[in-house]
Amino acid sequence: MRACLYALVVLSSLFIGGVAHAQTATEVFAERSLAIVIDDRCSMFSDRERSTLTASWLQSRGTLLRSGYSAEDIRSTFETIVRRAANQPCDSEATTGLIAGVRGAFELFSRLPALDYPGQARLWSAVRRRDEYPVWTLSQTIANEVNAPRFGLYSDASGERLTLSLPTTPAPASVVLVIRDVAAAANPYDPTLGGLLSVTDRPEWARLAPPPHAESRIWASNRRIVEERLYFGFPEAVTQSLAMLDPREAVRLELYNARGEMTGQYYVEIGDFAAGTAFLAAGHIYLTSPGG
Repeated sequence: MRACLYALVVLSSLFIGGVAHAQTATEVFAERSLAIVIDDRCSMFSDRERSTLTASWLQSRGTLLRSGYSAEDIRSTFETIVRRAANQPCDSEATTGLIAGVRGAFELFSRLPALDYPGQARLWSAVRRRDEYPVWTLSQTIANEVNAPRFGLYSDASGERLTLSLPTTPAPASVVLVIRDVAAAANPYDPTLGGLLSVTDRPEWARLAPPPHAESRIWASNRRIVEERLYFGFPEAVTQSLAMLDPREAVRLELYNARGEMTGQYYVEIGDFAAGTAFLAAGHIYLTSPGG
């Protein structure tokens, strides 16, 4: 695997030399990493372009992680790219070509009204809000059943917040979101030891769930019924907490009745949640230039 990551560094050298063509996740990661590094030094992009760049970088990083690359090796490779790009002039031909490529991608990306981010078992659907009607801006269907529960960012007149939507029958009284406490456990915990052991209390794809020794439990802060669906909203800060987790992780939703008894639970794949939030942050240029 380290040999494959070395290829990323080689790719970064090609991009510095001006031979850029983003086709695979490794190529995109190398190119976007270079663009981020150069922008940090040269301030070449607007805030919207920077959000687009971040979304693309996060998606490529998530793909590499799910393909078997370790977070440590990816971080090391990024640092190597930083060192190699340190002396590249802001006005060089290679830099100009790299910036033009990112801006060209931004023009296409910014006009997309929606985008799906497939994961290992689930996908996030991102939708840019374009009117006053309520909409799921970033959501995941979290069960294979009729009227399946839905989790993600829900936007309405009161704003956008992390939300769980369920059928009203049976109706839980409260919901708890359980995530890894990053202060107590800096890295995801795998009780299966890489698949060698079996864990029967969760789906196979959710083996990187919150560890019992490092759980952060967040209670839903409000509960309401809209058109025969029950909506539980979570505090605003939780969105950033999810975006900081490893794309291979899962978080758990626990449902409780009025007596405090757990009546059910669901798992949510983190996947490219962070990339989806960056997609939303990239703006709504497609709304202001429909003829473009």
